[in-house]
Amino acid sequence: MEVCVVLDTEGEEVLRVQGSDSSVEFTNQQVGQAYGGYMTHNHPAGTGLSWRDVRTAHHLNLLQIRAVSNLEPPVVHVLTRPAGEWATQECEQLCVSEFNRIKTKFGMPGIAPEDYPVGLKKKINIRLGKFAATLVNKLHLPYHTVILS
Repeated sequence: MEVCVVLDTEGEEVLRVQGSDSSVEFTNQQVGQAYGGYMTHNHPAGTGLSWRDVRTAHHLNLLQIRAVSNLEPPVVHVLTRPAGEWATQECEQLCVSEFNRIKTKFGMPGIAPEDYPVGLKKKINIRLGKFAATLVNKLHLPYHTVILS
């Protein structure tokens, strides 16, 4: 399962949340606790940062977000807030545009994602998984990986 830990600017843990096998959900109170901090979470499937991670970093004004991939050896994917601030509005516009493009491609423009057939959800998630790299590149975000030994 995914576990997320958030540290404040002093390095003190302010939040720890257990999620499902593929995501962590936050309450409004937890969003406030995480705002402006350093977020680290694991990706049990061994994937890198997701589009949701990039979007979360923007919306929570994180100083840094890290995803630890469950690989051998483990890989840490690190996205750091750019000098100045996050381009939250541009990030959101890119996400909405991509979601609409994918929904149209699969013939689902007027259907809510929770009503998609299971097989279609998987295809869409695979495409969105690749979208994180597009976001990082288009927004010129400071990203790097660290291989733990």
